[in-house]
Amino acid sequence: MPVLPAAWTYTPNPLWNATYLATRPFSVISFFEGAKLLEKYERGAKLQEYLLFAASLLLGALAKPSFTLVAIAVYAVVLLYRFVKSRGRNLRKSLYFGFCVLPAGFVMIYQYFGVFSGSDYVGESAGIGISPGEIWSLYSGNILLSVLLGNAFALFMLIYNRGKLKSVSWFRHAWQLWITGFLMFFFLYEKGFRANHGNFAWGYMHGMFFVFLAGLMLLICNTLDAKKKKEICGVCAGWLLYAAHLVCGVHFFLYLLAGNDPFI
Repeated sequence: MPVLPAAWTYTPNPLWNATYLATRPFSVISFFEGAKLLEKYERGAKLQEYLLFAASLLLGALAKPSFTLVAIAVYAVVLLYRFVKSRGRNLRKSLYFGFCVLPAGFVMIYQYFGVFSGSDYVGESAGIGISPGEIWSLYSGNILLSVLLGNAFALFMLIYNRGKLKSVSWFRHAWQLWITGFLMFFFLYEKGFRANHGNFAWGYMHGMFFVFLAGLMLLICNTLDAKKKKEICGVCAGWLLYAAHLVCGVHFFLYLLAGNDPFI
């Protein structure tokens, strides 16, 4: 595979991949239901909330497991942290949450078992390898620049609204997904002939989508609430950055619509 442009940024909307797009409706439901349950599961949640969350997570895994892989990793870390913090007092509520993840988890085990075990068709050992930045560097000559360019709007909204990370569950959950997806893509790769495919990037792009979505939702709220000059300037900066991403996205969409290869 040829080395791609130095600032290959990735995108929240990889429109060339049908299976990624197929997960979108399910991942959006899972995102908001997951954020809501993470906020309240220790206090108690309704059965229908758990069922909707479990169903959306399962259907998303059946479409393409990339979002579910990242999401389950986030849930595992958060539940373990809170379990330890509560000294085991939230065990029953943690199990309720965990049971919702099991159906999607079993599907992922089935899907990934053949990919991450044994050998591939050319006889190379399959599995997951660890090599910080090696696979990403095949697609970008400057990973830091790629992250900054690809997430400029989302990063600005994170800094501007950093005080809301604690109080706004879906804003916090979006960045949990982004960080997890980023770490997976940066450190992990599939052994064998798929190594250069960079398939862990799909989880990172899911994370990008949700930090953009959360950032846009907060930007609308900031716009409606802006009164002081400093707030108005911050809102204008946010909209300018979002517009820049939007223009690039429309240009890329037209490029794809013309039948061009997204990797050239």
